[in-house]
Amino acid sequence: MLRDEEQILPSLRLNGGWVQVNIGQTNLDRDS
Repeated sequence: MLRDEEQILPSLRLNGGWVQVNIGQTNLDRDS
């Protein structure tokens, strides 16, 4: 389990910016 968490957390940190952008695009699609 610890190994999985160590692999997932760094990936979330690296992809954090992309996730925020993706959420923003989804919100724009909902508004339009």
